[in-house]
Amino acid sequence: MFKKIFSSCSETVEERLGSSMYGSLIVSWLLWNWEFIYVTFFVDQQYILDKTGLLKIDYILNSYHFLPFFWSGVWWIVRLVIGPIVSAYLINWQLSKIEYLFFRKSLCLDIEKKKEKIRQEETILKTEKQALKTKEEKIDIEKNIERKMSEEELWEKEYDALKNNINLSKALDALKKCLYTNNGNVHHPSRGRLISSEELALLDVNGIIEFSDEYRNKINTTKKGKTFLKIYIKEENEAPF
Repeated sequence: MFKKIFSSCSETVEERLGSSMYGSLIVSWLLWNWEFIYVTFFVDQQYILDKTGLLKIDYILNSYHFLPFFWSGVWWIVRLVIGPIVSAYLINWQLSKIEYLFFRKSLCLDIEKKKEKIRQEETILKTEKQALKTKEEKIDIEKNIERKMSEEELWEKEYDALKNNINLSKALDALKKCLYTNNGNVHHPSRGRLISSEELALLDVNGIIEFSDEYRNKINTTKKGKTFLKIYIKEENEAPF
């Protein structure tokens, strides 16, 4: 039974002390009466006796009697009751209002930051969309140009894109020798193979040659190949020695 009563009382005290109102009231009372707490717990009685000639309890009571009797009573009430209550009210409500104002300002700043971030992201997205649209328009223009170009013009454009490939240059050089010195035959009676299998594969996959027999020993150029070979020979003749 006593255990239950003690438990109930302790829970009530814990609940009250956990309340912001009671916490503020305790803090306020301690601020108003700090001297009472300090002298009671931290000052030796002998020290007070030597300094003032009073015992500790007399010194504490005397600290509340520095005014005439009536005003001394009023001061007691103010210091012990009214002052802590007013201070607790200011701490608990007025400071909460100030805190709320700061919170609102901080929240507004956070909202503005988020809005600015969204605006920046929208600007970036708009720029990227515009760049993509410009790129698509450029591709469409190039496609339209290609549609209007002849086959030979398209092959010339393709050659320009591939001409820096050194393997293709070697393959075209071997193709020229094969066509004009050996009548398109891959093998020469005395010089052996004029064009390697890798060069043949490169020319074949790019549609530059076609095989004239089933054994792939004789080749000829396609229309595209003739265009490529013509440009290659022209550039070779124009190249400085």
